[in-house]
Amino acid sequence: MNKISANMQDLLPLDQFNWPELNANLKAVLPERSYVSDLTLALTNLVSIVEHLAFTAAKTAKNSYYDLIQNVQKIAERMFVILEIPKETSTIARDLLASSMRLMEVGTKQLGLNQRQLAEDFFQKAYELYLLFVNLSLHLITKDTLQALDQQAFITLQKYLSQFAIPNVAPQEIERKTEAVTPVKEFPFKNLNDFIEKVDSLKKQNRMDLSSDQDLTMGIMNLVNLEEEFFLLGAEHKNQDFYATLLQVREMRKTFLQTIIQKYEGEVWCISKHLLAAAMRCIQGGTKLIASQQSKLAYEIFQFAYDLYMLFWALNLGILDNNSYNKPKGLLGTLGSLIKKAIDCCIE
Repeated sequence: MNKISANMQDLLPLDQFNWPELNANLKAVLPERSYVSDLTLALTNLVSIVEHLAFTAAKTAKNSYYDLIQNVQKIAERMFVILEIPKETSTIARDLLASSMRLMEVGTKQLGLNQRQLAEDFFQKAYELYLLFVNLSLHLITKDTLQALDQQAFITLQKYLSQFAIPNVAPQEIERKTEAVTPVKEFPFKNLNDFIEKVDSLKKQNRMDLSSDQDLTMGIMNLVNLEEEFFLLGAEHKNQDFYATLLQVREMRKTFLQTIIQKYEGEVWCISKHLLAAAMRCIQGGTKLIASQQSKLAYEIFQFAYDLYMLFWALNLGILDNNSYNKPKGLLGTLGSLIKKAIDCCIE
């Protein structure tokens, strides 16, 4: 394993783990529960969405983003249960995923800046944290095995990574605003006609055509999925050729995503990407669950995929504002129903 820097190596002492043994045990168990990898990546994106929503809420001062956190967090919490993460290990498990995604994102940006060695080091660390989570989910390691990694270590890691991708909002500002009590308001459109009128106005401005762009989003979902797959392949085989392909796919995905997300605020761009990534992984995980005769769980995961996909459209149609939105417990269902009807209307 390559060392990123003396500070990072001291911070994340991952050399202590017997990676050949962990990988061997994982390969022996994972085929029977192949959906775990997909749901782990879905959950990784969900954790990232929550963080980006918090930043966006702080930047825009819009309460709607805070309520969206509750919706996404509810799915994430259920996913932790499905992946059999014990409550006593939930904190370390979340830190593993959040840090893995952050390392992956910063590594990708460094790759784009032609800092290949640094990117490879970040990717390797991200992959190892991902593997630790999967091993934890499959009960191949315990919390005691991870005792060298504490919460302070992950906090310091975030500060270290900030020198490569500095957020625009200070963490203390996010924490302060998150603690505030935000009122729950009503959904902005009282009936379907109001919603259709909004969609029509967007179409007249040549900003969006739902009947075609929904197909494009499916292509984007697959491209984001490919980015993750090339990251995993590159880290597993320590082959930079996969990272080079990752970069090419990323540029393609960015071009297509820009045709849909023409205007955005805060970190809605990143949130949108992670929503599509999580939705695709839920689809793949649900498909594997059906193949393993776990249809009931598969249908629940498919519903998560649909909810996340609807949330993507809600954000990018601009129908979530600071003044009006539904109660958190019913927001995704309301959006799903209205957007589906709007898309059907556009197709007709």
